[in-house]
Amino acid sequence: LLPPVFEGFGLSTGTAGKYIEMYKGKWISAMKDGKWGVVVADGAGTWIVDPVYDHVGYPSNLTHVKKDGRWGVLNITEGKFLIEPVCDSVDEYNGSLFCNGIGFYKKDGKYGVIGGWGEYTPAIFDDYEGAPEGAVKVMSGGEWGYADKDGNFTTDEDKAYYYFSE
Repeated sequence: LLPPVFEGFGLSTGTAGKYIEMYKGKWISAMKDGKWGVVVADGAGTWIVDPVYDHVGYPSNLTHVKKDGRWGVLNITEGKFLIEPVCDSVDEYNGSLFCNGIGFYKKDGKYGVIGGWGEYTPAIFDDYEGAPEGAVKVMSGGEWGYADKDGNFTTDEDKAYYYFSE
């Protein structure tokens, strides 16, 4: 599936703690010359994201990357950043950006929410509750609530836009 020219691979352990299988056509995080990118398991190891990063998470359409000490979210299918690498951190779940379709990032001491469908809030929240059932809870000004469609804080659960889903 891949030639023996890589220094390492970033394989997700998935939710059951078992490594996700590699098969023909699968995207794989790979290290070459000390930098990470994404290759296709096509027998040749064709790069679809050049190895220029210090870290690349498990690649789905969206993945988290680290370059020069800063984190961002890369849309692999479009070849551009959803969130430029200007963040303090991006949370990781068993190597993946998302847990049940939701991810979080931190910038300038505040948190933002990322939806697996490609939308995200600004980093305006003081804290968040990781992996709850249903609506994603965030804290703003010492009060717990939700992020609405526009990425703003609301205490009205009916206006919550970001949900953990199976």
